[in-house]
Amino acid sequence: MNNSILKALSPIFLLAILTGCESGEDVARKGGLIDGIVSNSLRQCDLQKNLPQEIPYEERLRTALGKARSTALDEVIETGTTICLDQRLSTLKTGFFDSNIRGVFYNNTRNPVVTLWDDGKDPEQAGIFSTSVTSYSGNAVDKLKDSRPEPVHNPLEEEQALENNIKLGAMHSCGKNCTTFKWKSKTAHSSIVEKNPAIMSPPLG
Repeated sequence: MNNSILKALSPIFLLAILTGCESGEDVARKGGLIDGIVSNSLRQCDLQKNLPQEIPYEERLRTALGKARSTALDEVIETGTTICLDQRLSTLKTGFFDSNIRGVFYNNTRNPVVTLWDDGKDPEQAGIFSTSVTSYSGNAVDKLKDSRPEPVHNPLEEEQALENNIKLGAMHSCGKNCTTFKWKSKTAHSSIVEKNPAIMSPPLG
């Protein structure tokens, strides 16, 4: 795309092109959606103030959420889902064959919580081959909808559903030279859960 074409495009339309072909309208409203999700996160989540942070929690979270589609952020708000950054995921004990976990979805129906991989560092300073808070955040949020459980109304059943519906997000093979982000049950990552039992509880404040 040459410079004359770039200059002719409206800023919103150009931003839509650069953010995964979202419509200009969706791009324009994304900031407001992020404001609401961040506000909820700052009230509900452990802000990790006892851990190293190169830039503030809020700034990292806003940048991470900016990688998700506006329609996925709509769904986060509509379902009352809390999104937290989680530095525990960057220091997990893992074995040779374990997947690199990029998020945990505590997907009960009353108070769903999603954690996103975080290391407290400024993603703008991350190297090309380094993982940052933004590396998988868009994939994680965009894929939430297909991983939600059916509504449960009995309190006992809800407690059991929470235990059974905790999912861990990671990249998985989808064929030759193909990988995709998937939320899979904790049983699919049982080795990681056994080594890191603390991640079975969400990092709420």
